[in-house]
Amino acid sequence: MLNDKLSNLIKEIKTITNNDFYLELSKIKTKGNYFLTRIQTSESFKKYTLDKIKRLYETYKDDAYQKKIILEDIKKLFFNNWDGAYSELTAYDLLNLIFDNPCKIQINDIKKENTLAKYCNDAEVSDVDGYLEDAICFLEIKTLRSRLYELINKLKSELESRSENDCFIIQSDYPLSIEISSDKSYSALKKEILNAKRNKERSLASKTIRGLFFRFYYERQPVLIESHNCETNYQMAERLETLPLNQYKQYVDGRFIKAYVCNGLNLNNNLICNEEFFRALARRVFCRLTKVEDVFDDNSDLSTAFIAKHLSGLLFIVDLSANVQKKIDNPKDLYKVYLYSNPNAEFANRLIGFRNFQFNLNMKNIKNICDDFEYDNY
Repeated sequence: MLNDKLSNLIKEIKTITNNDFYLELSKIKTKGNYFLTRIQTSESFKKYTLDKIKRLYETYKDDAYQKKIILEDIKKLFFNNWDGAYSELTAYDLLNLIFDNPCKIQINDIKKENTLAKYCNDAEVSDVDGYLEDAICFLEIKTLRSRLYELINKLKSELESRSENDCFIIQSDYPLSIEISSDKSYSALKKEILNAKRNKERSLASKTIRGLFFRFYYERQPVLIESHNCETNYQMAERLETLPLNQYKQYVDGRFIKAYVCNGLNLNNNLICNEEFFRALARRVFCRLTKVEDVFDDNSDLSTAFIAKHLSGLLFIVDLSANVQKKIDNPKDLYKVYLYSNPNAEFANRLIGFRNFQFNLNMKNIKNICDDFEYDNY
């Protein structure tokens, strides 16, 4: 049965949206939904979230298409794909606080010949998350997280058992250089583990994710010690350096920015959400990968350098609403913004793009750090 706090949340959203919001209560997923967990345990987070929803609904309510996108994202908050939707809502809210003209959302009329999809094998053009008229740039919004830690924990929660007749405990060990980059790889890895369990194997060196090693226990033990690797911000930036280039077929000719949202809700995000890591990652992409002429992947013949040069900037949005301790009255104080411009970009207009973005951040008194690597590009 749905608890009172979630029922009240849904009622409040319906009120804010003039009953435009509809949700089948029986389909709500609370397991592993860190958003709903925090909503139920933090009144301040609930308030900041409802305020965010209200601002977005008021901005887009007169445009049927954009209103539909916002309502769909709100609905997704109640399911297992909550984090992508939360990141989109958060980014749209922040961008609308920065610029006078609201961000246009889910652009679906871009021609394939105007994107890097034209170079890819059997690729179709994708919708782009947003377009900023005031900064003259398109942007794609992602949740910033290292999936390895989360997916290993997900594997354990799905497969482990401590029952007397079917005890199966997974201990993992892995180097810092690996990452589970796709749902397909995750499914294959899960199948590997299940096959090993079926054969009562004591260990597994994964063939799906090279370098990933597991030990298995089929009896309950009073103490099971697991070791976890620690890495510096620079090691993490090295491991994740190609992350912003993934899904490059979405890049639009002209100015294209990847926006990453750190929401403080995902596991381990306290390690990834910091300025030192943001800058180290951006510099690797803009000042190192723009010189790597190797083919990036098997989806096209494009080099890593070619793709990296078509990324105009990286925007990191830190949303404090889930973790802030003191009361916040101004929504602008719920955000910190880190903007990095690519000094080696194929398309660059310093006056219109990067500088204008920075000017608006300062004018709206939003905490920010901006860097164009002018004296650090070598």
